[in-house]
Amino acid sequence: MAHADSLSRVVDTLAGKAETEDLTLGGLVAELGARGFGPLFVLLGGLVALPTGAIPGVPAVVGLSLILLAGQLMLGWRTPWLPRRLRERPIGSDALNGALRKARPLAARLGKVLRERLVFMAAGPVALRVAAAAVMLAGALMIPIGFIPLLPLLLGLPVLAIGLGLMARDGLFVCLGLVAFAAPAWLVLRTLG
Repeated sequence: MAHADSLSRVVDTLAGKAETEDLTLGGLVAELGARGFGPLFVLLGGLVALPTGAIPGVPAVVGLSLILLAGQLMLGWRTPWLPRRLRERPIGSDALNGALRKARPLAARLGKVLRERLVFMAAGPVALRVAAAAVMLAGALMIPIGFIPLLPLLLGLPVLAIGLGLMARDGLFVCLGLVAFAAPAWLVLRTLG
């Protein structure tokens, strides 16, 4: 997946799988392989970046989930581990195909910006641990500040960028996410301290 359209290719691969068999959430994550952390970070970062992040309790749940996932990445796990109940949860082919149809145009637009570059920053063991540490800290900071308007959003956007970078193996996006994380992390630590 070395082309600029790598996200579109991931979507197409998943769509091909969904047409031939019913997938579980665990199967979907396994299909993504080492890139499986990226979509989960995008999903969780998006939950707090969207208006859902203003719902009481959502930032805390997202924060705990980010800590657990980033901890796995920090330990060097190649694919995310999910609890059995989540791993075996079926994803209906109709629902998945509908979601993938909606994702295709977005993947095509993102493919114009995201591409494999500075791969050592998105796939190297040291870089992955640095990204995991930032995501873990973002998750830890979301728990106590979830009730303060906009702060979870400011922490969710860098997680979103890091997730996109890991998914597309775009080290530049991972670096942008790390840089974007510095200011809100400092603000939150200063607010709490």
